[in-house]
Amino acid sequence: MMGFFGAEKPLIGLDIGARILKVCRVKPGRGKPKLLDFGMLRLPRRQAYLEDEEDRDFLAHQIRALLKNLRITSREFAVASSELPLFVEHISLRYAGDKDFAKAVQKEAEDRLSLDLNELITDAQMIAPPRKKGDKAEVLFVAAKAVHVQALLDLAAKAKISAKVIDAGPLALQNAYEATSPNHTTPVMLADLGAERIHVNVVHQGKSLLVKELSPGGTEIDLRIKECLKVDDAEAERIKLGMAVTHDVFEKVREIIFDTADQWSAQIRGLTDLVERTHDGVRVREIGLAGGGARIMGLAPYLQDKIGIEVGIFNPFAGMEAPSAKFDPDYLTESGSLAGVGVGLALRKRGVQ
Repeated sequence: MMGFFGAEKPLIGLDIGARILKVCRVKPGRGKPKLLDFGMLRLPRRQAYLEDEEDRDFLAHQIRALLKNLRITSREFAVASSELPLFVEHISLRYAGDKDFAKAVQKEAEDRLSLDLNELITDAQMIAPPRKKGDKAEVLFVAAKAVHVQALLDLAAKAKISAKVIDAGPLALQNAYEATSPNHTTPVMLADLGAERIHVNVVHQGKSLLVKELSPGGTEIDLRIKECLKVDDAEAERIKLGMAVTHDVFEKVREIIFDTADQWSAQIRGLTDLVERTHDGVRVREIGLAGGGARIMGLAPYLQDKIGIEVGIFNPFAGMEAPSAKFDPDYLTESGSLAGVGVGLALRKRGVQ
């Protein structure tokens, strides 16, 4: 079993996105978490950074450069990567003692995933313990192929850091949400709109009820804007976010954005319906958008209108202490949607690996 979940000493959060690196350092406390460091570095568009050793060398150099710029000397990190395929399953089984239950969870996971667990690195956390022997217990099971984990560990070694915890992005996002939005008690869907894919996590009363991966990601919109307007990657990104967009350009781009948003809304609506069918009395009341795609021009109100559920942008910095002498409030507002996974990772703690 590998520590996707951890305990003990705070770590530095490193979120390796398809297009942006994010590093975050947080001081937990009894009240609001305190932001100590946060930085980002944009990456060139590539298919996959972890698959090729030369690309890992390049990415390791970028990580070292970002850490140097932030003057972070600690080398113990909690890491998530959008390129690391993770299998997340919610398993409910009757509890018959620790030893038998662990075997039953492994067997159930193997049957569901149709994969040989000997090829995986796995971890599990009981999220709803049984009251007594014979009752059902709910377990969150996380697995990744050993070869993919090894590639990430190789990247960490090249970057001269130690990956004490490897986490799933949707679970790190949940960690950030629960730490920075403690008064939100209604079921919420956290949707991380990344460049290549979307990760969704439905959270209620400290439990993850559903984790799913959707597609396409925001890059689909970029590519269509590039083709339509004959612009480069950087300009397509600016236009997608509504930066200096003229009325004529907006009219051309709006159809592209909303066409992809219609695909997302249909998939999200299907997942909210699934949650309602499988969890008595639970109804998703709010959707929190995160990731670069959360900032797409007009997206949040459009999704709210299509899905019929309140849609907002999740900014973890809004629920944290962030000294204005060090952090520009406008910068934190603008970059907040990108920080959720990094903040959640920085709130993880080191456990026994």
